[in-house]
Order: sequence, then structure tokens, then C-alpha cells
Amino acid sequence: MKNELVSTLALLFLLYFIASGRTSGLNQGQQSIISAEDPVDIDVQSGVKQSSEDNFKFRPASVEEQTPGSESPDDLHGFPAANEPAYIHEDDDDTDIAQSSAAGVTQTHRPNLLPEPDSDAPLCVFTNASFASGRGISIFTTPAIAAEMASLLPFHNPTALTSRGINHGYPPQASSTSTSKSESQSQTQTPWYTAPIPGKGTGMLASQQLHRGDLILATTPYLLSYMENLLSTVDREHYLRIAIEQLPERSKEHYLSLAKIYGDPRVVVQDVVKANAFEMQVGGRMHLAVFPEASRINHACGPNAQYHLQPTLLTHYVYAARSISPDEEITIAYAPPLKFRSDRMAYLESTFHFRCTCSRCAAADERSEERGEDDDNNNKSKSKSNSDANSNDRSNTNSNYKPNSNDNSHTDAYANNHLSTADDAAVADIHALQWSLSNWESNSTASVKKAEMLIRLYQKLGLDAFMDTPYGHAALIYNAVGSVGGAQKYARLAAEAALLKYGPDVDGDMDAARSMETWRELMRNPMGHSSWRRRKQT
Repeated sequence: MKNELVSTLALLFLLYFIASGRTSGLNQGQQSIISAEDPVDIDVQSGVKQSSEDNFKFRPASVEEQTPGSESPDDLHGFPAANEPAYIHEDDDDTDIAQSSAAGVTQTHRPNLLPEPDSDAPLCVFTNASFASGRGISIFTTPAIAAEMASLLPFHNPTALTSRGINHGYPPQASSTSTSKSESQSQTQTPWYTAPIPGKGTGMLASQQLHRGDLILATTPYLLSYMENLLSTVDREHYLRIAIEQLPERSKEHYLSLAKIYGDPRVVVQDVVKANAFEMQVGGRMHLAVFPEASRINHACGPNAQYHLQPTLLTHYVYAARSISPDEEITIAYAPPLKFRSDRMAYLESTFHFRCTCSRCAAADERSEERGEDDDNNNKSKSKSNSDANSNDRSNTNSNYKPNSNDNSHTDAYANNHLSTADDAAVADIHALQWSLSNWESNSTASVKKAEMLIRLYQKLGLDAFMDTPYGHAALIYNAVGSVGGAQKYARLAAEAALLKYGPDVDGDMDAARSMETWRELMRNPMGHSSWRRRKQT
């Protein structure tokens, strides 16, 4: 079996080393990078668009394991913890390791290696220029992970991607930063086109009427890069330039045409990663992935589209989360939408270097201006006594925030506690309601009324892309008060919404798999679920 795996890897990947003196293409700039003044230091890991299914997940209650008075573990959480860094060290046997992993390949260069201590294996650049019908892919990772990736369907079945519509109709626009609506319809027949958006650069717009659940985009990456944080900016640029140089010419040019933050030509490859990368877990480790078409989708705090990643197909999917009119901009969320506005703004400005002007933030700006500074100060002064007396710290903006679930006046308490906009008040109410609905103690104040209020608040903030959370809470509360119809209705809606966030393949995601199984069980047999009649009807 090991020999077969090595043989498969040998057939699918070319392991390259850029020999000394090679100065063609991108590598012409490599010597100047090393000898010139230090370029801007880029922390590429801090600039990724976190996978939206990880922004916050709904965890269904396991009430069958609880006793009266115990608390359900289900809540929402923010971004996952960063993966462990790869500590780089030297090893004389590294070249032999990489060469053996590519045994049988007619190698044009010796491998360029960086040892990675967790597995005593090097980090290498692997390129398959014929991947995805000539679209190409370059991967900066360990030979062990590359070997695991080589067993994935797209690498040994040429039709695995095309038969699923992946990359279909999406040729790189190498010489242009945008694709007009007419070009999109006549040449590629995609439901989208790209165009300049005032104040945003290039954006993606709908070329036709889209409905909730419609597939907008399904593409593979040009680049996958192992997440590490100990390489210097110069060293990382060296290896990533090798990766991009070895792509097909059109794909290389397409990659380099993507948005950048710093505009420093000495670190151009990392600049593209910083502005455009998504996280994807492959081989048990996080990688940064650059999907060029998806990179054109701009941010909104109330997005009209949702995306998920399917590592087994190395594919990024984008679906419509609500109806999108022709020529309307398509948006996704770069930041957790249940943060307070100031925290969303701070994250987007520090990470992506732009100030959000989406409709949700613009409305908050208008309300703030109408209220005026003096009125704002008066409100803060009036609320100070209430704020000091309240034990809940409203400055905590992560989605694990847990207000007093027995406080029936949570709405007033939040409103009087330094909330600058109606949007912040709605976010605070959402956190309070979700904590209340997650509380399975005997004195819980969770109710059907609160579940319905939660749904309305999500809709008010335009969070159509994340409706599995309120629908899930509603399904459980209706089942807990003995309503079969209500439980089945909201379980079906939660399952449909979860498909947009997680996709159909949830085997590798325990939280997503658990959620989907809960909704299916409630649809099949609500009275058999452990939440049946666990609460008083309210």
C-alpha cells in the first residue's frame, strides 16, 4: 500500500527546486528581494478570510445526557484557535526524504526543502500544472500531506471536477481585472460577472436572478500554503514565488492580478495571500488557500451569499443565501457578524485595511449621526448607574458571551449599557436570547416567544447566511414544549440553512455532523428526540 501511495504521488506531482542562477519569470525579482532593503513584514496568517462555517456554529443540545438542573453545552463560538506553528530546523536527510516521496518522477530540479519538526519531514513546493484541466495547482506543504492529498479524487480522476461543474466556465481572465456582464454571459455562462465597485475595487455581481440555495461559484485554488509563522517574510516569499512561477502562464498572471494590500513588489505573492486567502484544513493541518474567482467577492456584515470549503475536492463553494437581483453585488462575510460594530470595524481595518460601508454599517452610521454627540453622551451618563450595577461585561463581544438567562429584562439592560447603535442593541439581544435558549436548567426562561424573536432579529440584521442557528434553537424549543409541527418545520429550515454553511460532506466536522443529525432526527421522529417535552409550554 505504501508503494502504491508513493507511486500515485510520483505520477501526480512534480517536485521542483529552483537551481542557483535561474532568473526567469517571477524569480528575476528574487535576488533583489534578498539584497535590497527589507520589504514590509507580512503576517499572512492574520489576514485570511476565516471559513464562514467556523465563524459561529450552532451546537444542538445533548439533553439526554443531562439531569435536571444541569446546563447544556451548546452555544456559539468565534474563530477557531490558530494552528500550531511549524518550527523550521536543519536536517541532512531532508533531501532524501523528499526525493523518496517522489520516487519514479523524472525530476528537473533537486527539491527545495524546509524541515518541519512535528513529522521530521520537510516543507516542499509541489506543483501539478495539469490539475483541473490545465488550471494548475501549487502546494507548499510536507511530503506526507502531499501524499495524502494525492489520494484525493481530483488527482486521479480527470472528470472528478468537471462532472460536478467545478471550475466549469471560469477561465482565468489573465489580462483583465474584470469580466463584463456580456463576456460572462456569452463566453463563460456564469451566474456572475466582475466589475469595478466604487470604493471597493473589483467586485462580483449577479448576471441573472439568483434564489436562495442557487450555486454561484465552485472553484479550486491556485495555491495552498502550509500555515507556519517562523519563516521570515523574505524566505516565505522565496518558496511561494517558486509555487506561483510553476503554474501555467495564464493562472500565474491571474493570481498576480488579484487585490493586494501593501503594493510592495518584493513580497507580491504574500501580498496576494494576505488580501485573498481562505483557511482550508488538509491532512490535519491548516493551509492558506487562494481561490482567485472567490477573491473577487467583497465583504458585507449582512451578506447575501454563504460559502463553504470541501477539502476532499479542494473546492470553494459559494451559494446565494437570499434572492439576489441581476446586477446586485454578491457579498460574503469576512468577519463574524455577531461582533459589535466597533469590533467588526476594527478587525476589518486592521486585517484587510478597509472601512466597511455595507448597508448594515451605513445604517448604523446614519443613526449615530442623527443622534448626535451630545445625545450620545447623555445616554451614556444616564446608563452609568445601571451599567455599574450590572455584573455582565457588555464589552465582551465574542459569541460565547453569557448573560444572565433568568433576567427577563435583558433587552433594557443591554440598551442601557454603552451600546452606540441599534445594530449593537440587536446583536446584544441575540447573544442574550441564544444564551437563554441554550440553558436547559430547571429555572430556564427559554420560550417559544424568545425563539421567534431570535429569528426576527437575525432577519432584521440581514443574517440570512447564518439562519441555521435561530432555526435550530426554534426546532428544539418547539420540540421541548411538545409541538411536532413546529419542531419539524424549523428542523427542516435549519438543515437547509446548514447545507449552505457546511455543505453536504460533514464527515470531517464533528460539530456540523452533530447538527445535521439532530435536524434529521427531529424531522423523522421528534417525539423520539431527547428534547421532547423537556420544557413547560410558553
